[in-house]
Amino acid sequence: MKSSSSKEHILKTIRQALSNPVPLPFPKSEGNNSVFQPRADDLEIEFAHEFTKLLGKFAFCVNEEDLQLQLKHLFLEKKWKNIYCAEEKLVPLISLPSDEKINQTTLHTCDASVTSCEYLIARTGSIVISS
Repeated sequence: MKSSSSKEHILKTIRQALSNPVPLPFPKSEGNNSVFQPRADDLEIEFAHEFTKLLGKFAFCVNEEDLQLQLKHLFLEKKWKNIYCAEEKLVPLISLPSDEKINQTTLHTCDASVTSCEYLIARTGSIVISS
């Protein structure tokens, strides 16, 4: 019985609210104008700036050779020896000492992983990765 009266009370309150419409509080705020500020820099520069604000390390590479060199320096600097990479197209870009091999089976035992991404979000410095 009690739940029925509570339900009726709620429905009655909703009906009353719907019968007395309230004007929009900010009628001029609706529109087609963007809520984001226009970009001052190129997308690459904005991404690098936002990514480094999140304590990410960013290295701009002009070509694949430059990427290979940047990765090599990063691996040496961080002393990463066991690198995971499951993407065949990226394996040639990873240069490791001759006694080291790229791990393509067990991610959980690796020092680092090299992977591609779907998108870079310049406005937030975010990276979208999917499986």
